[in-house]
Amino acid sequence: MLKVGLIGSGGMGKVHYRSYAQLQGVQVCGVCTEPDKLPDWDVPLYETVEELCRREAPDVIDICTPTYLHPQHVASALAQDVHVICEKPLALSVGDAKPLYELARSKGKKLFVAQVVRYFTAYQALKWLTEEGQYGALLDLHVYRLSARPEWSVGGWLLKEEKSGGIPFDLHLHDLDFLVSLLGAPRKASCDRIRSRSDGAEQLYRFAYIFDGATGPVHVTAEAAWFAGKYPWHAGYRACFEKAVVESEGGDVRVYPQEEKPYVIAPAEIEAPETGINVPPTDGYRLELEDFLDCIREDRPSPVKEEEVLAVLTAIQTGLK
Repeated sequence: MLKVGLIGSGGMGKVHYRSYAQLQGVQVCGVCTEPDKLPDWDVPLYETVEELCRREAPDVIDICTPTYLHPQHVASALAQDVHVICEKPLALSVGDAKPLYELARSKGKKLFVAQVVRYFTAYQALKWLTEEGQYGALLDLHVYRLSARPEWSVGGWLLKEEKSGGIPFDLHLHDLDFLVSLLGAPRKASCDRIRSRSDGAEQLYRFAYIFDGATGPVHVTAEAAWFAGKYPWHAGYRACFEKAVVESEGGDVRVYPQEEKPYVIAPAEIEAPETGINVPPTDGYRLELEDFLDCIREDRPSPVKEEEVLAVLTAIQTGLK
């Protein structure tokens, strides 16, 4: 039985808690959060990571706190000689992320960064099509992740760039992580941004990347937005291969080959559970956490590699210059 201590009980904390409840051989042994924010969970409440670790001796600490607290909480957890799962992003800069990996190595512990898009069926299908090469090389890819402004965040922390990193780190980072896992670090990165003229609130970012593919450059454009209107959640992609176009939104993946009839390769996750946050139903969070725990049991490295996490942070910082 693996024991997990959960730090944070907000939107993502609840998602992770429900995901653990679906897994065998795992127990959430304690939670660290403010007393007035603790959901109706039958788990002990602690004020600090240190107290939770001292009283419950968890194998893993799972951090689901606001982004600006991640480095502090990851360091505190690793200091207790436990493995750590941290919601994305690990940090808002390479300079803050690197020491966390160095600390994990010095402690002989694993550090996992929860990049859940890798576990969504639609993106796994695109990865398979790219690597399998049935339709030739991937030439061009457009990805997008769009929503209304997250006014629901507690104290409005998501809307404060110094705390969340804003749109690039909260939304676009998901797509960029998938791109790096698929194509490696980009050779070139740039972006344009649109802000409201009345109050300066950021609304839309457009990123452009060039990756080095196996047979030549792959051009990628990406949109990420917090619109100042009640805009419904949209996320997906359109991929141009040499002999097919593949597109997805909301889970369905449709393939339009040059010489065959169009077909659906990955149906939507209709039976997937509700997330309770502004993300459609998906089983990705459970699959992600199950994979991380299996890595601990089997002493395997994290599927989200350190060099990929650092490459994502570097590319965002480069694009924003």
